[in-house]
Formats: sequence, C-alpha cells, structure tokens
Amino acid sequence: MTCKEGTSSHRHDSRSSQSRSRENQTHSGRSMRKMAKEYQMSQGSMRTIVKDKLKMIPYRMQKGAFLNQKNKTFRMKKARKLLAGTKDGSHLTTLFTDEKIFTVEANKNGQNHPIIATDYQSACEKEKILNKTSHPASVMVFSGITADDKTPLIFVDPGVKVNQVYYRETILKLGVLPWANSHYGNRPCTFQQDGAPAHRAKRTQEWYRANFPSSSRLLIGLLPRPTSTRWTMPCGYI
Repeated sequence: MTCKEGTSSHRHDSRSSQSRSRENQTHSGRSMRKMAKEYQMSQGSMRTIVKDKLKMIPYRMQKGAFLNQKNKTFRMKKARKLLAGTKDGSHLTTLFTDEKIFTVEANKNGQNHPIIATDYQSACEKEKILNKTSHPASVMVFSGITADDKTPLIFVDPGVKVNQVYYRETILKLGVLPWANSHYGNRPCTFQQDGAPAHRAKRTQEWYRANFPSSSRLLIGLLPRPTSTRWTMPCGYI
C-alpha cells in the first residue's frame, strides 16, 4: 500500500468514526446529501456508512393522526369487532361507503408538458400559461364497495352542501337503497359509513332501520383514515 492510499484509507476510517460518534446527535429529517456535505464526503460514502457500518436504514417520514392512549384503546376495540366479523362471514356482506372530493381543474407539470414554439410570444398564444384560481372547481363523488360488487358512482350536485336531508333523500334513498335491495335482497348485510354529521344524525339512523332489512346492522366509522384526505373518522358502533 502506498502512502497516498494509506492516507486515503485513514481519512475514510476517520470520517466513519466521526459519523458513528455523532450518531446520537443527529436529528430526524436530515438527508444523506446534507450529512455528506457536513462531513465533507461523497453521498455514496455516506450511504455506505449508514447501511454497512451503522446498520441503519433511511426511512421516509410519514404523516399520521396523533393518537393518545384513549384513541388507541378505542381503535383497538373497533378492530377486534371487525376481526370478529371474519368468524361469521359478515365481513363479506359489509357495504363500505365513502365520499371523495375531486378537483376538476386541469393539473399539468410545466416541465413535463412543454409548448413547442418558435418564440415566447407564440408559446403564449398556444396556451403556455395555465390559469388557476384560488378555489378550483371540484365535485364530490359517493360510492360503496363490498366483497363481490360495487355501487354506481353517485355525483353530488354542484354547490350543494351534504346535510342529513340531502344525504338521506338523494344519496341513500335514490342511490344506495335500490342497489342494496337488488344486490342483497332479504339477506342480512352491514352498512358502513364514516362519522360525518349527516351520517350520525338520529333521523338518518332511523331511516336506515326503517328501510333496510331488520337483520341488517348499521356501522358508523371503522378504519382510520389519512389526515390528508377525507377517508375515515373513527366513531361508535350503532
């Protein structure tokens, strides 16, 4: 080994030792690029140290709902009830329903959708600028799915606020009920919905019991949803 090679190896080992000694000082959220720049080494060397020397893996930070002990106990209780449904097969006749808001406004990446033109003025004339508004047009869609089928998509009328009356008369009465009668008939089933105020309303629950088979049951809330969407709110069983 030459003197130059020995110096390079010693320098690499020294940096490795520095990384190991400062391991407890590093805080979450630091990228490999920033750490490599701090220790004056290449990103490849930093990845090698983290993976081979420290035996660690860089995980992406994920978003999640803040859960205290009460929330955890509550969710565990609901999860056990859901698991119990797999014993009698009721999970196969559960109609999971939800609604989602979709943005109608066009969404294009300026880098991936270039405008081919001879000059800037010509590009502008070819719709180079994509106009956006602070409140883009959107549409709410309601749907349900079960083990062997799915309901038709139900589009909420533009500008309508989904209160308990609209939910019962338009979504449930005109959309869900005809499909459920055709699909299940007189078979017992479980109707699942999230904990929105219109869903938890007393009259909505009374309407359900009056129109669905007596052997069916109503389930409000079930699965925890990501905080960035409207996909679940844990609530109580009815």
